[in-house]
Amino acid sequence: MLRDEPKLLTTHQVARRLGLGEDSVRRKLREGVLPGLRLGSSNRSQYRVREDELQRWLDESSTIPREDPAAREAPDSGSWPAVEAPQRGGETALT
Repeated sequence: MLRDEPKLLTTHQVARRLGLGEDSVRRKLREGVLPGLRLGSSNRSQYRVREDELQRWLDESSTIPREDPAAREAPDSGSWPAVEAPQRGGETALT
């Protein structure tokens, strides 16, 4: 391999770096979420991801503000029935 050529990663290598399954990586590649190259045209095409493009994608993705799970609004307490502890016999009383 020439020095100027970018390193190409397999879906397995990308999955390990991202902490995802290979099927998730392939889906992200098919949907265009992850940058990559498709090799072949079958249903189970192989993909390769340039290492420098993956790093750029990671850098850009980490700057996107994420939703704070604590900031989610709790549902209106009036819309959910209150549930009491189970009664003898395993039945639960709703109020």
